[in-house]
Amino acid sequence: MASKINRKIAIRNSRNIGALWRRHTFLFRNLYRLLRRRYRAFQKRDAVIGQFSVKKPSSSVGSLDLNRWCFVTDLLRPEDWDDLKSSWPSTWEFDPVKRRETQKIYDTGFRCMEGEFPPRIDRYPNLFATYQLFSSSEFANQISELCADGVKRTCYHIVSNVSWWGSSLVPHTDTFREDDLDAKFHINLIYFVDSNGTGWDSGGTAVLSDSSYDKPIFIPTNLNNSALVYRSYDLLHGFPSVKFGKFRKAITAHFRPI
Repeated sequence: MASKINRKIAIRNSRNIGALWRRHTFLFRNLYRLLRRRYRAFQKRDAVIGQFSVKKPSSSVGSLDLNRWCFVTDLLRPEDWDDLKSSWPSTWEFDPVKRRETQKIYDTGFRCMEGEFPPRIDRYPNLFATYQLFSSSEFANQISELCADGVKRTCYHIVSNVSWWGSSLVPHTDTFREDDLDAKFHINLIYFVDSNGTGWDSGGTAVLSDSSYDKPIFIPTNLNNSALVYRSYDLLHGFPSVKFGKFRKAITAHFRPI
């Protein structure tokens, strides 16, 4: 769920030509992708699950304890990143954006909740290895070290997404229950796997100071093997419509106190 949304911006984003085409062809694209997955299910594929190593993330810009966000470069080892990028799932493995969606206009897939890995992810051993890495206690401890607040965390949700021409994320903060006393300790990690552009041209999620795109605090330019890590409780984030011919592939992981 999202809060502090500017409805005018959400509607404007949804009327981008690229977004309109994707949203209004949802039924056709969804049926096609479901059929492709069903056919693919009958194909035998042997795969050995890889093992990605925990690499201590170090902040290159910003500070989680001071600014509530930081940007990390070279999150995975180069060889692990190359393997993940080269074996990224095909487009039809992702759920297309729905026709009425105006806030988060991009395709999503391989949703992992509470450590329950999604169906078909074993067909993509390098993606599976990345999910296992993000779900590990070792990686969660590294995130807590970045926070420098002494709070132990666990990863409870992971999802992959693909952005394309017209994709956008309306500026918002994450929504929590009013009685959630741990809300301010929740952390989001957006891992930018691959892109063919920089910054907002390719959907670099930015940290913002208001519910528009007019006052960005930080816009990531490197969208390859990098990550934006931020406190999701009260920090606005989003990106305007992706430019024609650009794309971005990413994995988002959410961490909470234990």
